[in-house]
Amino acid sequence: MKWLLTTFTHSVAKQIRAIKNVNEEKLENWLNEKIFGRCKGELLVYLAIIIYTIIFSYATILKHYAFRSFAWDLGIVSQSLWTTLNDGRLLYYTPELFFNLSGSYFGLHFSPIMFLLLPIYAIHPAPETLFVFQSFILGLGALPLYWFARDALHNKLIAVAFSLSYLLYAPLHGANWFDFHVQSFLPLFFFLAIYFFEHENWKRYLVFTVLALAIAESVSMVVVFVGLYGLVKYKDILVKSLQQKSLVDKKILVPFATIMLAGSWFLLSRWIQDTFFPIDPRFLEFYKAVDYWSILGVSGIDPITVPSYIILNPIKVAEALAFDAYLKLLFIVLIFGSLLFLSFRSSILIISLSWLVPALLSNEQKFYILGSHYPLYLIPFIFLAAVDGMRKRNRDVKLPRFGNFARNLLILGIIFSLFASPLSPLLLTTDFTIPHFSEYTLPRIGPHELILQEMVTLVPHNASILTQNHIFSHFADRSNAYVYPLPSAFEYAPDAMNDYVNQLFMKSKYVLVDTKYDTNTASDILARIQHYHPSFSLLKSEDGVYLYVK
Repeated sequence: MKWLLTTFTHSVAKQIRAIKNVNEEKLENWLNEKIFGRCKGELLVYLAIIIYTIIFSYATILKHYAFRSFAWDLGIVSQSLWTTLNDGRLLYYTPELFFNLSGSYFGLHFSPIMFLLLPIYAIHPAPETLFVFQSFILGLGALPLYWFARDALHNKLIAVAFSLSYLLYAPLHGANWFDFHVQSFLPLFFFLAIYFFEHENWKRYLVFTVLALAIAESVSMVVVFVGLYGLVKYKDILVKSLQQKSLVDKKILVPFATIMLAGSWFLLSRWIQDTFFPIDPRFLEFYKAVDYWSILGVSGIDPITVPSYIILNPIKVAEALAFDAYLKLLFIVLIFGSLLFLSFRSSILIISLSWLVPALLSNEQKFYILGSHYPLYLIPFIFLAAVDGMRKRNRDVKLPRFGNFARNLLILGIIFSLFASPLSPLLLTTDFTIPHFSEYTLPRIGPHELILQEMVTLVPHNASILTQNHIFSHFADRSNAYVYPLPSAFEYAPDAMNDYVNQLFMKSKYVLVDTKYDTNTASDILARIQHYHPSFSLLKSEDGVYLYVK
């Protein structure tokens, strides 16, 4: 009887596996069918990108209308583009005039990629354009990821699954959620760069590598690690070339050229910034954010020295890692877990260390929680490494089918999104939350927000105005809009900051204050009007919102 039951069980299991294989083959064949010269698998990715773009464009624009977008950084980017197009100033913005003496965005970051944004922003010069473009450019990263997985795994089903998993990825959602950042180009450019590197299309690889460098000077370190990955990938050829004393193989020359290019670009960026876009020396530590690695012992020193501190101070490294250890461990789970930690099987993950190690050694939470743009430095390499890890797993264990893995990948993507995406209904309907940067749920536009919207319309177009961080981006379409500085800036040069704030009041015709949000800043503004700037009179007030006019 036992033998009969065992035989029956094995027979049923065999039939189920056969049915799954047939269904998977049918699905793979369907994905291979072509429409308008494109296979259905790729068209499915296109459709998913469009859906993603629509959803996140709507959500982020709604967040903006609810006054949950900020001068840092949406207002800075929007004003920089507007002044270039309309005021003849090179990427001029006002929120950081107290330390950025030129007022140019290049003083903050050397980002030539901003010139690529200008014609897009010119179509409709408003923050809404940036939100739609950011959602699209982040979603578009799913396409080269699909190509990479398709070619690496020779299976369109799993390639589609990886692309959909990327679009479901909670760290991506968190980055998309927080204002607008030029780092939104990172996934697309690095997906394409590594894709062409793997196919040994060196010209296109270098094009997208240069485009990635043009995003910000901080990308240089990431590109150095791209070059190091290339040397690891072709280490056998490197050893042979060194033995023969002949480094002529492009597989070796290109990684070396990549490292040299990144180093040269960083030095050039620093020279351009120091020469043409200087920083007030009193705020140099504020600008370089050196306190973000104070536990490591880097406080007061340029963060470029972090690698040397890692080597020379192992005890400090342990202390830095132990700081917020729970949050850092949770961050590792959130960025790798939905991909079954496959990324750890691939040498591509080496590239992510360029940002992951400094982030985990930092004492600044925005580097290792969701809801900021910093995970964009990691996301492309985590996914590329997961695909490569899947390729190695398939080779090592002779996995016959991809259907179960594709299903599990999508299920995990949905589960992680439910717990960690800002659009998750779970975050809206329960008290459950994860550590996050900035507000992390879909906002509601209530009576207070409607009053703020009305107050914004009362300020004449192009009139000078001083306001708060969460209101500034609604006035970024003018060069004479100002924002009250971040409180941390006052710690470096209090007297200089007080003089700077008084200058802002003198430059401004209007002052708009919301006492229900950022109450400390609102109280300071109202106190300064009362005691130092009596020339301002109250034009209108309602529900804690005050509009003053000079």
